Amino acid sequence: MFVKLDWLESKTRETIAHLPDEEIDIVVDALLWAETTGNSDMGIIKLAGTEPIQDVAPSGEINTTVNKCAASIHGHGHAAPYTTLLGVNKAIELAKHHGVGITGVTGIRTSTLCQTYYLEKIAAADLIGFMCSRSPAVQTGFNSIEPLFGTNPFGFSFPSNEDPFLFDPSTSSMTWYDLIVKNIQGVRLPELTALDDLGNYTCIPQKAMEGALLLRDRSQTNSMMAMTVELLAGPLVGAAFMSLEIEEDWGTFIMTIDPDILCGTQVFKQSVSDAVKIIKESKAAYGTQVRLPGEDSLRKRKEALEIKRVDIDERLLKHVGFM
Repeated sequence: MFVKLDWLESKTRETIAHLPDEEIDIVVDALLWAETTGNSDMGIIKLAGTEPIQDVAPSGEINTTVNKCAASIHGHGHAAPYTTLLGVNKAIELAKHHGVGITGVTGIRTSTLCQTYYLEKIAAADLIGFMCSRSPAVQTGFNSIEPLFGTNPFGFSFPSNEDPFLFDPSTSSMTWYDLIVKNIQGVRLPELTALDDLGNYTCIPQKAMEGALLLRDRSQTNSMMAMTVELLAGPLVGAAFMSLEIEEDWGTFIMTIDPDILCGTQVFKQSVSDAVKIIKESKAAYGTQVRLPGEDSLRKRKEALEIKRVDIDERLLKHVGFM
């Protein structure tokens, strides 16, 4: 059903009203970004899943330590989107000064939400961005039936002379919250995406939640990508890794690059625009249309902001207590 964006914002603010004002603003902004881009598994469902954002209590003040072109930020349980945005802003600042900026974020115990929310901000600063995040183990490794990795999303952003090129996949067959959404909706899972607790294939969301998600393409390559994210966003930044425990530090790794240190910003932005144009104008397979990752999401967001409404499943609105 379509709901007004200002109504959705108001209900979200009510739910997280006990958080500090500056954290509320960022959490609301990130949640609405997800809903307006069509990423319902990264939106308001995060207020009612297995680790609701509003239920995590801070244990201290956020602190930042800078070492050359890198910074470590410990969130001490503050809202993950807020702490992550601090990390992104610090990485942008460092790249503007050093040409490269790196930030490790720890002390977060919920999802950072949709990574394109942050990657778009990096691209808006005319920088190349890369980030990845780990979380409690719910995904198998290659030929394994045991949860080893989180869903372990990673993403890139590239500035251009038009819309930025944003790419934000997870290494798992689906995100954990996509599984939660499908369970709420009573929808069966696609074949070969999950296992039950005995290691058998299952299409039933609840059984998958008790078992494990499979790799996106069930390949050794994707398993190594999941492990790469685990190592970058885990031990490198001082967070947990290969852990089932939700109370452990989840960890996020952020890197920004200023194109000016190599080819030059304007040259690079034009090159990205040219590359996108070449892809878009290439011949499409019969019955298909050539499109780029993130293209539909940005289109949906523009449309939602224009009509000031967004389409959300009524079952999700009821599940999070908005109806």
